[in-house]
Amino acid sequence: MQTNCGKEAGAGLPESQEGADAAKVEGQKQSGESEIKLDDAAQELIGQHLKAVYGEIAQQPVPDRFIELLDELERKERGR
Repeated sequence: MQTNCGKEAGAGLPESQEGADAAKVEGQKQSGESEIKLDDAAQELIGQHLKAVYGEIAQQPVPDRFIELLDELERKERGR
C-alpha cells in the first residue's frame, strides 16, 4: 500500500527531480517483493537535505554524561 500523506508526489523537489526520474524502481525479486533503487541524483538530493538538517547537530560536542557512560562501559569490558 502506498500513500503520499496528502502531499503531491515530488513536492519539495526541484522541478528537474519531480516525477519518475526521482526514484526508479528496478526489477522484481523471485519472491515477488519489489526492490527499489534510487538514481544518483535522488541519492545526492537526499544526502544534501540530511546534511542540512543534521549537520549542525553532528558538530555539537558529546554531552559529558554520554562520555561518562562510555568510560564506565569501557572499564567494565576491560574487567572481564
